[in-house]
Amino acid sequence: MQIKINEIELRERLKEIKMVVMDVDGTLTDGQIIIDDNGIETKCFNVKDGMGIKLLRDAGVNIAIISARSSRAVEMRAKELSVSRLFQGVANKFESFQELLSEYQIHNKNTVYIGDDINDIEVAEAAGVSFAVNDASRTFKDKVDVILANDGGKGAIREAAELILTGLLETRNQNG
Repeated sequence: MQIKINEIELRERLKEIKMVVMDVDGTLTDGQIIIDDNGIETKCFNVKDGMGIKLLRDAGVNIAIISARSSRAVEMRAKELSVSRLFQGVANKFESFQELLSEYQIHNKNTVYIGDDINDIEVAEAAGVSFAVNDASRTFKDKVDVILANDGGKGAIREAAELILTGLLETRNQNG
C-alpha cells in the first residue's frame, strides 16, 4: 500500500467516514467481462471483498456502488451484500455521487471513494478519502490519497475496508 498523504491526516479523515462508494469493473471485479454465446454476462467477485463490505456495514457505514455499465450480476451481488444504494448505467458518476450526498445528508468529507480509471477521477477528488486499486490506470493513481496493494477484484475492497475500520474503531475507543 502506498499512502500519498500524511498518515496522521489520513487517520483523522478515516475516523469521520459514513459512506464508502465504489466502482465495479476493475475495482469490485478484476475488470474482466465474460459474455457467452447467448449474450449472458458473467463477472467474478471476490468473497474477501464481500466480507469487507459486510464488516463496513456492520460498523454502520453505508455502501454505495456507482457503475458506468449495467449488469444483472452486479445487481444480484449488491442485493446479496445489502449495499445501501446502487447506480448502474451512469454516464456521469459525479452527479450520482452528489445525489448520494443529498439523499443520505452527509458531507463529501465523510465519504471514501474506491476506483480504478479516469471516469472515477471527479468523484475521487471530491471524496474525503480516495483509494485506487493497485492495477488502476496511472492517471487515476496520480489523483488519489492511497494506492492499495491489491488489484481490483482480488481483495482491494477488503484491504480498504480494514484500513477504514481501523480509523472508525479508533474513534469509538476514544469516545468510550
